[in-house]
Amino acid sequence: MLANYTELQTEIADTLHRDDLTSKIPLFIKLFEKRLNRHLNIPQQTVTTDLTLAANTQTITLPSDMMEPLDAVIYIGNVPCELVHVTGEFIDNTMPISSVPTYFTINAGAMNFGVTANQNYTVRLRYVKSWDLATDNTNWLLTNNPDCYLYGALAASAPYIGDDERLALWQSLAAESIDEIKRMGAQMRKAPLLTEVQAHKGKRFNIVRGY
Repeated sequence: MLANYTELQTEIADTLHRDDLTSKIPLFIKLFEKRLNRHLNIPQQTVTTDLTLAANTQTITLPSDMMEPLDAVIYIGNVPCELVHVTGEFIDNTMPISSVPTYFTINAGAMNFGVTANQNYTVRLRYVKSWDLATDNTNWLLTNNPDCYLYGALAASAPYIGDDERLALWQSLAAESIDEIKRMGAQMRKAPLLTEVQAHKGKRFNIVRGY
């Protein structure tokens, strides 16, 4: 049921029964995702990506779908060393000219390390990914909670369908589903994943603390 972006659009069109709004359906979905990205932050949005910090540079362009950085490590050889997230002021006032990066800050869509890298490094970034069906075609939320996407997008059609009596129901169902998913996400955060437990049992070396 509603396995992908196309199937969701078809279902929205069938429910609206408005041929004149077919071209607006992607907008309804995007508007609802804007709301999701403001209010919904659950473990299923956490992703990890490897980025390259090139020698003689200080910054890496961040993924365009990143909403919030969680943590990052830099690989010294094959050893992952934790990077410390600090303020831009700290970076500006304390960094040497060239060395192994130890700290990072986020500024203007980039990770800034405050030092010129003395060689190429792999940086593994873990972050909260935004919802974007137009790009991804499907995602965890659509697969597991298709009603959330369906009713949320239908509710986003409000400026175009006026006083349609169905709007109140769609808005209520969308809000209810978001609240339920939030509660589920909060419960999941109470119990660390096995990989997170392992990560804190010596699998990362912190180059600031020395352990």
